[in-house]
Amino acid sequence: MRVATFLYDPSSDLNSPSNLSLLPLQLLRKNKTERLGSVESGGAGAVMAHGFFSEINFKQLYDREVVPPFVPELKNDFDLRYIPRTIKEQTTGESFSEEKRGIRPGTKTNINFENFSYSEDT
Repeated sequence: MRVATFLYDPSSDLNSPSNLSLLPLQLLRKNKTERLGSVESGGAGAVMAHGFFSEINFKQLYDREVVPPFVPELKNDFDLRYIPRTIKEQTTGESFSEEKRGIRPGTKTNINFENFSYSEDT
């Protein structure tokens, strides 16, 4: 991948601030033994130990002791003032079009799952 080629410095620690942009690439590796967060690479603990999350106290987060930086004050359950205008102005057709859902135009074929197998590799 070209982006990784320009950002990756093999002499540096992958968790260092200069390599935080590699986090998505580490999470999306095809090989599960190399993928950050897979059981083979340390599971969720490996993700939580990544430098990107260094300022997060996961124990406090789990115990719901972390104060959110922003809590919206809503007038009622239908108060949409914090939702961007561009989202509110979308029609149902725009947000759920067949093309955006991966449906091949004129068919009922979902192209997101072509050649997809539900069987487990053995």
